[in-house]
Amino acid sequence: MCKRKKSKRQIAMGWVREEPEPAFFPEGYTVEKYNGNPNQRKEFFRLWHGKYGSEKEVNDMFKRTFVHYRDCKPEKDVHFVKFGDEYIGTITAIHHPFGNLGYVHMVAIREDFRGKHLSRPLNYIAMKKIYEDGSGRAYLTTNEWRKNAIRSYIKAGFYPLQNGVGRAEKKEMIERWKKVYEDLGLGELKMLDKRYKFIPREKLQ
Repeated sequence: MCKRKKSKRQIAMGWVREEPEPAFFPEGYTVEKYNGNPNQRKEFFRLWHGKYGSEKEVNDMFKRTFVHYRDCKPEKDVHFVKFGDEYIGTITAIHHPFGNLGYVHMVAIREDFRGKHLSRPLNYIAMKKIYEDGSGRAYLTTNEWRKNAIRSYIKAGFYPLQNGVGRAEKKEMIERWKKVYEDLGLGELKMLDKRYKFIPREKLQ
């Protein structure tokens, strides 16, 4: 019997409470919170899949991603960005009371609107919400290949967060982040441990 190959854990990023620097969308863009409109759910599905889904697919994804997600309050946490009447982006900011922890969830910008410098104001929506919730820390997960997104999260005040389990995976996470920093030309790696404290330089060697 063939063993299933273990998939790599996503990389994580952490933020320690600091008032976020304001960033705003250019003229023509508006921000809208989720209000229960079925059309918002339909557009959310399209932002993630690049196409519209059936009513069942749309509702199942929305329930799984938000309604059944711990501590998520869709009407407060889920935000959409529109250009005119078109939905072109989304970001969600959840506050977990236990641990006083914020979480940036389900971030997407429509493909034809990428490269228009919208990441910074999009992230600001989430960071402002998390800051106003009183979160002392926040985190998000992403993938190495999302280089532009990682750069934008760093600009929003996030640092690599050690989310490896066991010595071998922790070492692997450091190496993965070193490669990301090298690819992005970010210089020396700065990384937070699970307590959101900076890991000493010598331990990152």
